[in-house]
Amino acid sequence: MFLKSIHLKNIRSYVDERISFSPGALLIEGDIGSGKSTILLAIDFALFGARANELPASSLLRTGTNRGEVVLEFTIDGREVEIKRVLEKKGASVTQTAGHITINGTRKDLMSMGMKSLVFELLGYPKADIKAGKSMIYRYTVYTPQEQMKQIMMQKPDDRLNTIRAIFNIDKYKRIRENAKATVRELKKNSSHLDGMAYDLGLKQEKRAALLKQGEVLSDEVKKKESVYMKIKENLEGKKEEKVRVQEALKKLNALIHEKNVEKTRLENEEKMLLHINEEIKDTKKKLEQMKSEEEYKKNIAEIEKGILEKEVLLKRENELDEGIKDVRAKLTETNTRKRVCEETMKNILALSQCPTCKQTVSSEYKDGIRQKEEDKIEKFRKILVLHTNALEELKTELKGVKQKIEVIVENEKVLIMIKVELASLKDAKESIFKRKQKQGGYEASINALKKSIELFDKEIEPLCDTEDMYVKVEKEVDILNGEHTVSLAQFEKVKQQLSGIDNEKVALDKEIDEKILAKKESESLREITNWLNEYFVALMETMEKHIMLSVLRDFDMLFREWFNILMDDDSLQARIDAGFTPVIEQNSYETSYDFLSGGEKTSIALAYRLALNKVINDMCEDIKTKGLLILDEPTDGFSSEQLDKVRDVLVELKLGQTIIVSHEEKIESFVDKIIRVVKKDHVSQVII
Repeated sequence: MFLKSIHLKNIRSYVDERISFSPGALLIEGDIGSGKSTILLAIDFALFGARANELPASSLLRTGTNRGEVVLEFTIDGREVEIKRVLEKKGASVTQTAGHITINGTRKDLMSMGMKSLVFELLGYPKADIKAGKSMIYRYTVYTPQEQMKQIMMQKPDDRLNTIRAIFNIDKYKRIRENAKATVRELKKNSSHLDGMAYDLGLKQEKRAALLKQGEVLSDEVKKKESVYMKIKENLEGKKEEKVRVQEALKKLNALIHEKNVEKTRLENEEKMLLHINEEIKDTKKKLEQMKSEEEYKKNIAEIEKGILEKEVLLKRENELDEGIKDVRAKLTETNTRKRVCEETMKNILALSQCPTCKQTVSSEYKDGIRQKEEDKIEKFRKILVLHTNALEELKTELKGVKQKIEVIVENEKVLIMIKVELASLKDAKESIFKRKQKQGGYEASINALKKSIELFDKEIEPLCDTEDMYVKVEKEVDILNGEHTVSLAQFEKVKQQLSGIDNEKVALDKEIDEKILAKKESESLREITNWLNEYFVALMETMEKHIMLSVLRDFDMLFREWFNILMDDDSLQARIDAGFTPVIEQNSYETSYDFLSGGEKTSIALAYRLALNKVINDMCEDIKTKGLLILDEPTDGFSSEQLDKVRDVLVELKLGQTIIVSHEEKIESFVDKIIRVVKKDHVSQVII
């Protein structure tokens, strides 16, 4: 794993700062309180999120802000990874909201637990540590605050041993032993319970034998009752079949009677219809007697139709006369008009004394000449008027005669219609008599056929007349047998139910006996397992734990001595790890307490312990992907100048891809590959490279 950069926004003393990391040894340097450790906490937060007891969200968000975020970029196992986590303040509380993880450009938006699970997968850490929040592998191989390391040194031996067990996952053997002992207790409890279940097995087996004998007696009784029941059932079924046959015959009888009644009804209807037709024929004949003969009607029709033929000629003459009258009247009007013009002209000339055109005097001779001429014309017009008046009267007289003839013909047409209607009625009456006589024959034939059909029904009904009495008798017999059948069935079912009850009791008892036998076998099996766990398994777990603890202790002690000797070049001061993983310090061959050491010596012990843990854990856990990364927080607290020089040797021995050291010691600057300086001004931290 190689850290590339981290971006802090509103995180503690940082407002908006991006820090780039490089391979090799990297020093984050600055005064106390400048914000160096915040960078390490931000890396921790980006990887594992906020934790209520260890790294609360409220301790990370910058005071006075409502939102903060951390973006961490790194490469791991050949993949480019970016993790972004966000903090938000709502009311008085600060919470971690959804973030995202981008792997090789593919982004996944996740909630806190989903991000934690994916980070553990990327780092190759055990999934069992996810619920704990931050992995102990990360704490003791990558980043452990120096104060926490010193706290391990100050722990009680048993507490320290339990911590070591947890770090190396050796405490699982202790848990296995404890679980095994708990299992033994539970097995003994279950075994006792099973013994209690099986205590009355003999009594149950005796009861089962008694039930078998009782069942045999009842089985014989069931067979007897069944035999009686089957005979009654057979008789009942036979009688029911007889009842069905009689019932079918009764149905046939009722059907025949019904059909006979239907035929009788039809016969009555046919006779009524025949009587009705006879009456209609009689009435129609009377009507015919009152009517003229067909020849008389035809003769009258011929005479009337002959007169009707003149109607068209008369209508044509009527139109001609109307036109002639109009023409004569027009001529009378024209002649009267011309006569008045002559009279007006003569009057005007006689009254004229001077010509209006030439202004000459009109002579009497001229006036007399004009008057004579106009009088001749007037006389002529009078004669013409007399001729036209005479002609008009003649035309009117003729028109009146024509109209009278037409009116006679119209009246004859009405009479013709009535005659034709009477003639049609005559024909219809004759046709009606013919058709009714045909129906009369049909009804007579149908009546004869129905009478014969009724006679046949009577012949079929006669042998079935006593069927109804037979049905009543059979039905009574069936009712008696039904009663006997019900009683017999009840007796049979009662005995059978008693036998079934015994069978059910025997089945339940068999099940109970089987369960007790099984409980007895299981109890014996549990006792065998309990003995095996007590005598072999627990002892095996203790042996395995001792072997693993001894192996870890041997490697841990060797590495601890090496690192301590590098850091403390003092032959009078020696250190080793005892069986409880407690550092044992000897000064001039005498054991001395950790509390009596100087600050630099205590730091050397803690750092050597830390580096030994790092090496042993990385060697034991093959799958983790953080072996090439180490973060040391103030690892040289209290070191002398000579001891600071030893840090260079430590870095050389580590041979790691990336080592991040947080320190305010300027001397370390001389043996690192890159320096990041942190300064704080006006409560805001900034990075200077």
